[in-house]
Amino acid sequence: MIDHAYSLQFLEKLNVLLTRNNKFASKFLCDGYMLWQSYQELLWGEIRLFSIEKKYVPPTSTPFLVRGKNIVALAFLCIVSLFGIFVLLLSRRKVLLYSVDAVNSTYRSDFRLLSLYRALVSLRLSYSEVLHTIPGGGAVHRYFKRLRPAWYLEVSDVLYSLFGKFFFSRAGISRKEFEDFDFSVYDTPDERAFAQYLLKKYASRVELSRFRIALFSKIFAWSNLRIFAAIDDPRNYTELIIAARLAGVQTFALQHGHFTKYHAGWLRKVEGIVAAPETLFVWSEYWRD
Repeated sequence: MIDHAYSLQFLEKLNVLLTRNNKFASKFLCDGYMLWQSYQELLWGEIRLFSIEKKYVPPTSTPFLVRGKNIVALAFLCIVSLFGIFVLLLSRRKVLLYSVDAVNSTYRSDFRLLSLYRALVSLRLSYSEVLHTIPGGGAVHRYFKRLRPAWYLEVSDVLYSLFGKFFFSRAGISRKEFEDFDFSVYDTPDERAFAQYLLKKYASRVELSRFRIALFSKIFAWSNLRIFAAIDDPRNYTELIIAARLAGVQTFALQHGHFTKYHAGWLRKVEGIVAAPETLFVWSEYWRD
């Protein structure tokens, strides 16, 4: 069973470790935005899984045949994403919607944004879509069911793997830098090993985020976009939020679930500008207050 209280405590210790090491924390700054804060929801998800047995098992590689199937789907998503971006730039649409890759509403979209899609259609405002998906046959099937231009976040990862090394240095953490961290705040060898793994993993992710932000900023700047609207998803949309704000595009998000102390993406635990939408529409005054 997931131990939420334990997971939150583990994450808070990790945040303290980072904030006490200013030099290492600076690795996560991008145009003033603190990317470590942007990773809180991703960290939370991994820590929650660790809390079930509290045993650290080094991750294994994906079998070749599974990767092969995903590669075919990812290649298809790359093609349709390039087309979707091309349509966005030429059509001069002013609204970009972000959601997860779903087709469970009358508009063949994420049902949680049904009211927003309905409003845009009633006002006859054209829009483009950017989606978070898991590359595979399901994503391809949903594309044909939706059958309208869209681009996918995961395509930026492919572009980074192909071209990122020419423009961005690979961030990481050296053995010497580990000496500056006091992992004794964790009680067991498994906890200490897992904490080290998380620091290494997300330090290595920084340059991917920088690449995403640079790419998305160009798309925003070259388009006629004025509004970026999204489901509230701090796990996946933070680079889009940063890019939109850097390009002067207004950012909005819609609440889709309740907020608690265990929603790590909304907890502000480290210094730096938080990658959050300028306006968050909530269900009622209760959630606003």
